[in-house]
Amino acid sequence: ALQAFSELNIRLTTLLLERGFYRNVNLSSSRYYQFQTLLPLLRLNEIHSLVIDCYASPLQLSKWAHLPHLKTLRVKCLPDYYDLYHFILQHAKSLLHLTVESSSYSRRSSQ
Repeated sequence: ALQAFSELNIRLTTLLLERGFYRNVNLSSSRYYQFQTLLPLLRLNEIHSLVIDCYASPLQLSKWAHLPHLKTLRVKCLPDYYDLYHFILQHAKSLLHLTVESSSYSRRSSQ
């Protein structure tokens, strides 16, 4: 849906910004190719909350630039915590809420 809106006229883009469309980004169902397509379209300085799933992570975490207004991060089923740790340190000044969800499958595979 976000990709469809990205190339519309300036008035619609302004309306999306006013309504906070870019503030909450959920990429939990996007694969790496979709992520690579969407990343240049996102307004990184507008993002307040971000949701990422293990199917795109940890590659997604290593590709983000600094998100100056990120307050909420939710990561689902991340098997490797190195990229998550680096991402959290990079955003420690603005991050208020952090949720790391791990499925029983990822717990079993890491043991």
